[in-house]
Amino acid sequence: AAAAALNALKNSQTATAISVEIERGRDVAPLPFDLSTLQEVCSAKF
Repeated sequence: AAAAALNALKNSQTATAISVEIERGRDVAPLPFDLSTLQEVCSAKF
């Protein structure tokens, strides 16, 4: 079924977009380490 659908799409000359959604957003960068947390992480690794 998937192969037949793929072949039908390959042979098609035109396509029409029925719906388009645009979402704008920004991810906030994580906060940097404070000194005590940085010391804990570093001491746990070594």
